[in-house]
Amino acid sequence: MEFPTKSAFWDYTLAIYGKQGFSPAVIALQDKHKLDVDILIFCCWTASTGRGALDSATVAKAREVADPWQAEVVNALRIIRRRIKEGFKGTPEGLPAGLGKDILGREIDAERIEQMMLEAIAPAAKDAGKAAEAKAKDAASSLGAYLKACNIKADDGDHGHLATVLTSAFPEVDAQKARALLS
Repeated sequence: MEFPTKSAFWDYTLAIYGKQGFSPAVIALQDKHKLDVDILIFCCWTASTGRGALDSATVAKAREVADPWQAEVVNALRIIRRRIKEGFKGTPEGLPAGLGKDILGREIDAERIEQMMLEAIAPAAKDAGKAAEAKAKDAASSLGAYLKACNIKADDGDHGHLATVLTSAFPEVDAQKARALLS
């Protein structure tokens, strides 16, 4: 699929997603709480680019834009892909795996479209030169606002995953400091 424009948010996602521990952390939060990985990344991206912490109104707008697409398109593709991965008795050898790979590609395309929707509502950058720890604090505040909007009270395991997200986004901040920012 060809996308019409370059996206700073998508480029950021590709860079952060490959960092050690990041993918398992966001997927654990997605699977446990039905959180949207794209919004979790949005919280970090907006902070890392000097846009500050997302307030409750911006988090609500992000959910308004993203939730229907996530529920009706991204999650639908994910459910089909995961079901194919489980296997079906009697299917020709190798064919379901190839179909699953094709669906994964469409799922990633759907995630990218969602990110374009989120990027369009991002606040303007205010202070790109802000120190990394201050940006991490903004990201922690945004993540907290997102969890609050979803009525999620994070437990210790969730805080561990969120700390991994923060240390991936802001390598200058260690895990102990990341946990403190999330408190």
